[in-house]
Amino acid sequence: MTVRIIFDNYASSGFVSGWGISYWVGEDMLFDTGENFAYLRKNAEIMGLDFARLSKIALSHEHWDHTGGLEGILKLNRQITVFVPAGFSEAFKEKTASLAKKLVLVNSFVEISESIFLSAPLGTNYKDLQLEESYLVINSKKGLVLLCGCSHPGIVNMVKQAKDYFRKDIYAVLGGFHLLNTEKRIIEVTAEELKKSGVKFAGPSHCSGQEARDIFRRIYADNFLEVEIGKIFSFD
Repeated sequence: MTVRIIFDNYASSGFVSGWGISYWVGEDMLFDTGENFAYLRKNAEIMGLDFARLSKIALSHEHWDHTGGLEGILKLNRQITVFVPAGFSEAFKEKTASLAKKLVLVNSFVEISESIFLSAPLGTNYKDLQLEESYLVINSKKGLVLLCGCSHPGIVNMVKQAKDYFRKDIYAVLGGFHLLNTEKRIIEVTAEELKKSGVKFAGPSHCSGQEARDIFRRIYADNFLEVEIGKIFSFD
């Protein structure tokens, strides 16, 4: 299973970076849509990816930097089924349902493609507002691969939930770990906790912050994943 990074804060030369993430999973699925459709379209063109090939989009949570490109994609391709945590706002759900082939509201783990799941939403409080967030799980032969949007409920909590549900080790975790402007020691404890729990590879990006990337790079050494636009990861 391939994961292509088409949008993130970090980019190889020539790509358009910004705030948020968007990962192309397998042949026809997108996880999150970044902040801006124009940026996604530019990066997809460079990588030879065609939005007409998409049949599924899964969203982690409702923040603008993860949903910003959705409308533009759906206006190009009306044959896409969109999966979102059930706690998304009614306004968002109504608009998306009017553009998508189908809108699926997720309350528990759901298999959206062979060996690919959107997790049961985890609730948290963010800036005095209630928020639901899910993450994508690839159930590979080597173990579980977690793709995270922002990890507002806590990356350690998300890893624990996935391990408890699948009863399987975590092979890799990549995406936003929500560690920007977090104390150095807390970042170190988080990295050590993930490693202790059996997460073999880690790739913090987006809202993780540069200090977290540096700390994870030190702690994970050769098992650190450099997540940036243009990178392609293969998880078999």
